[in-house]
Amino acid sequence: NKTANDFPIWKTIQIGNFSDIKDMREAVKTKGSQPGGLIGDRQEGGSWTEHQIAIILTTSRNFCLVGKTKTLDLVLVEADSLLSEDATRKDLYPIACKEAKERGLELCPPEVGPELYLQGVDSTVCTGMEPIYANHTFTGYCVFKVSPTELGVYSAEPFGSPQISRRTKVVFVQPRK
Repeated sequence: NKTANDFPIWKTIQIGNFSDIKDMREAVKTKGSQPGGLIGDRQEGGSWTEHQIAIILTTSRNFCLVGKTKTLDLVLVEADSLLSEDATRKDLYPIACKEAKERGLELCPPEVGPELYLQGVDSTVCTGMEPIYANHTFTGYCVFKVSPTELGVYSAEPFGSPQISRRTKVVFVQPRK
């Protein structure tokens, strides 16, 4: 089994670039309103996913900013490489996260999802993080889904785990030495 240092660094990003969640939300909204972007407010014609993101960034009780700038080395791991053959779909996300931590990787701070969207990715990824409680307006717990043109969520059945597939690429933090 690979350990944390066996995974190549996929991307190095800086978090802590925003003084408050409102500033982050505005930056996400601005990028999403550009050609090809998919973030906005439902009142302005955005999709339900866009409305979810607005809710997460403003009302989630466990979405918070790190408060100071910090550089993170991120690794990209296909979920299947962390799973046993008998893992069921509803258990894929928590098992992948547990296995990543056992190999020395760390979960991402919640801020990584929006920052990846703002700083850019070249394929769709899932943030390996503690799921965020995303208010009563939709399914409950979720994690960020980031693509080159969209910031969305992998959501869960009420009070379950976020639903990913074995082919989902999950981002974790590689601790710095």
